[in-house]
Amino acid sequence: MAEGKIDQALRRAEALFRNQSGPSLSRRFYSTLYRLEMSAGKPEMAYVVGEAAIRNRRASSGLLLQMARDARVSGRTNRERNILYQGLSLYPNDRFFWRQLVDEAIRREDFVQAFKIIRIFDKRNPSAAGHPHFRSEIYACLVGMGRGDEADLWYRRYIEKHKPGSVMPKPYLAHALVSRELQKGLWKAAEAKARGFIAMGVRSKSLYADWMTALGAGNNPIEEARAAREAISSGYGSRWIRDQLAYLEQMGY
Repeated sequence: MAEGKIDQALRRAEALFRNQSGPSLSRRFYSTLYRLEMSAGKPEMAYVVGEAAIRNRRASSGLLLQMARDARVSGRTNRERNILYQGLSLYPNDRFFWRQLVDEAIRREDFVQAFKIIRIFDKRNPSAAGHPHFRSEIYACLVGMGRGDEADLWYRRYIEKHKPGSVMPKPYLAHALVSRELQKGLWKAAEAKARGFIAMGVRSKSLYADWMTALGAGNNPIEEARAAREAISSGYGSRWIRDQLAYLEQMGY
């Protein structure tokens, strides 16, 4: 659609939204207007449209998930979480909302909350014997909560056979696998795993921090500083990583 026609469609849709916003407008209308507002670079207006769709019970699951993704990309984690809970209240049987809520809690490292959500889901949707829901997420939670022995047992039972090092894992699973090696004081194993995952293209601020921690514990400051610079240049430079690099540079590395 030409740019002029998009602007014209947006103006018409906004006028209709202002004059008739309510249950009379369809789910498709709200979803379309939301996309138009985002395409026009008006995310706050898009959010107003999305909130109206939720309020009038005209928000499709697709719209809610898109709103949550957009909130996450913009760094508005509280908004993302609120949208996901609203989506779950409207679509309690949609597994995407459960999964996204678990992922969101793990990204915040609120492993207790993530574990609670998983347990609630399990009660509503019992898994088949030997095939638990949220296999990787449970392992990440156990490691994150410091329940290392349980995490090791869970790994042997449900994850090891899937060979997590042979396929690209989600960043939080990679972080958990490396963190567990760090918890056990196995610096070389932790460094090798972190380096291998990053080489595979698995990236996160936590994983880079793990790599640096392993290198630092192994008394390898030159490589630790190099890992920090790589993290920052790749867009994964957390405050801790930047502060640690500043310290290393003061030491001449």
